Amino acid sequence: MILSLFIRDKEFHLSSNGFEQLCRIDETRKMADKVPEIFKTFIRQINFHEIDTVLYSSGPASFTTARIMNSMLKGIKVVRPNMEFVGISHFVTYLSIIMKQRQQGTIAIPTMRGDYFICRFAGSQLEKMYISTDLSNNVIVSNNSILTNINLATQQYRISNTNVFKDNIDFITYDLEINYGITPEYSH
Repeated sequence: MILSLFIRDKEFHLSSNGFEQLCRIDETRKMADKVPEIFKTFIRQINFHEIDTVLYSSGPASFTTARIMNSMLKGIKVVRPNMEFVGISHFVTYLSIIMKQRQQGTIAIPTMRGDYFICRFAGSQLEKMYISTDLSNNVIVSNNSILTNINLATQQYRISNTNVFKDNIDFITYDLEINYGITPEYSH
């Protein structure tokens, strides 16, 4: 069985085998307090020992969001050390949705500091990520309506064996460390 978790600043999605939505929370910053308890409740609904793989959103996201996800996953790893963990960048998940409507463009994810994680794409291929305040034309911001009504955990599962996944292996991780491949620069 595969468990898929997707978390971003105002949403938490949890699905099993990519089909059954176990949980979805659409709240603001208070989500940090509620996610662990809701996660425990839904884990009780499925046989935890049947889970072989956990797909999770590896960011980029705000620091708090990334730490919530990472803490939950490390807790699971303690209980099930042989379980496989596959981190899928938000960019890969968003690209799989957006490329149905556009063949090229830019995806922007707010850093929550006034700038954005930016990644351009052409077809099913992402380019290197960078941080910028400049949102040029042809930009899809992660809170765009195209992305809001989709179970993003289910989407992660659906793309795990597709070309979008295979073409963007640099945006996939098999460990539980948060590594965006970029170090934000802070100006004073």
